[in-house]
Amino acid sequence: MKRLLFGFWLVAAGTACSDDLAGPGALSGHYAYAASDSSGNALLVGQLDLTFHVDSTITGSWSIDWAQEADQNTAVGPQTGEGALTGVLVADGVVLDLNPNIADDNVYLSGTFVLESVTDGFAGQWHHSTLTGPVAAGFFTAAKHAPLTH
Repeated sequence: MKRLLFGFWLVAAGTACSDDLAGPGALSGHYAYAASDSSGNALLVGQLDLTFHVDSTITGSWSIDWAQEADQNTAVGPQTGEGALTGVLVADGVVLDLNPNIADDNVYLSGTFVLESVTDGFAGQWHHSTLTGPVAAGFFTAAKHAPLTH
C-alpha cells in the first residue's frame, strides 16, 4: 500500500528530471522553519534548504536561531546554528535528521504534507534524542518560500 501511495504521490508531484525532482511545482527548495515546544510556545525560526531526489532521499542544509520571544533555557538539542541534513520521503511526508554525522545527539523532524498542497510545505513534530532516548520534543512547520537574502 505504501508503494502505491508513494507512486501516486510521485506522479502527482511532477515529472522527475535528472536525479532530483526539479522544475516548477517541485518539492526541492527553501522552507521557512518555525518550531515550538510541546505547549505551542515559539522557540526557533530559520530556513531549511531541501533537495528531494528520485530515490526518495532528501539532502540539504539548515540555518536556525532562537525566536525573538523564546526562552533560550528550553532544551532543543543541536538545532541552533547551521549544518547539513539528510532525510527520506515517506508516503505522506518527510523524516529529516538535522545531525546526520552524529550518533548520540540528534534532532529529528517528522512531518506530513498538511498545507494547501504537497509543494507548500509540511508540519509535524521534532524530537531531540541522545543515547538515553528522547530528551525533548515539540512541533514545527516548514513552509515553502523564496530564499533569505543576507
